[in-house]
Amino acid sequence: MPSRATRLVHDVRRLRREFENPCPAVKTVASRRSRGVYQRDRRPLEPSVVDERGRVVRAVGMTQTFLSPAQVDELVALYQEGATLVELGERFSVHRRTAAAHLVRRSIPIRRRGFK
Repeated sequence: MPSRATRLVHDVRRLRREFENPCPAVKTVASRRSRGVYQRDRRPLEPSVVDERGRVVRAVGMTQTFLSPAQVDELVALYQEGATLVELGERFSVHRRTAAAHLVRRSIPIRRRGFK
């Protein structure tokens, strides 16, 4: 009887024949599977980044910046006074889309870029 991994490889090959143009996500999974990335013995037992919240991502690409409610209040006030999303992002050390997300959560309409 073939192993589970062998059956999975055969299933992937059969699916690949059925779908001539697989999407990039399927290609990535198939490539990783063929290299053995998903084998349990190749993965670390513990994540490399752990904090008081428990398991966290294996690698942090960029440190996460969480704004306090007071900072969000200040962000909203500055935006309503005319500050741009880019300026808010620089001031609070967040991406402009993160600043926009905070405004959307507070039901503040976003101004179009380039208009005063």
